[in-house]
Amino acid sequence: MGLKRLLSLLILTTFLSACSMTPTHRIERTVDLQRPTEETILYFVPFLPVLAPDELTSDLFNQIVDGFDGAAAGSGLSALILKREVASVDPAWLGQQYYVTGSVFAYGQDSGCCSTEIKLSTRLQLYQPGTPYPVLRIDLPYRILFDHDRSNLEIETERMAATLAEQLRNALLAEIAPL
Repeated sequence: MGLKRLLSLLILTTFLSACSMTPTHRIERTVDLQRPTEETILYFVPFLPVLAPDELTSDLFNQIVDGFDGAAAGSGLSALILKREVASVDPAWLGQQYYVTGSVFAYGQDSGCCSTEIKLSTRLQLYQPGTPYPVLRIDLPYRILFDHDRSNLEIETERMAATLAEQLRNALLAEIAPL
């Protein structure tokens, strides 16, 4: 009887370990991806909230852009915010630039008496000169669960935005910073 129970626990542990082994982020790149040369400006288009809180989306965007120049120090890359929608920018000019779009989507919040769980997904897309489609896409799902006795929604949302901004910024720089 003990051997059957041990075998059952081993199978259950293996199954649960496999379920928890989700990647932190997924990166898709096309064969056309070319790293920018030194002294390149990367234009950031404000992120689109898709059924996600506007405040969280704008906070995430601001933290990515605000920390970009520091994180990219020495690479020759710098960030500027494109303060218009992509559709209102001259296509000929935009087609000659590196620019990043992003979105926050699949937001879900489940609160109970003692804890709250938040799930969401983020996506960053990089466009490069001469290419009308994204050459790089970074998807980052995120989940937090916190106890109401130890934290609150405002603190955890700020922490989530900071963590996501750092992870997305680092993943982007790892793919495009000049070698």
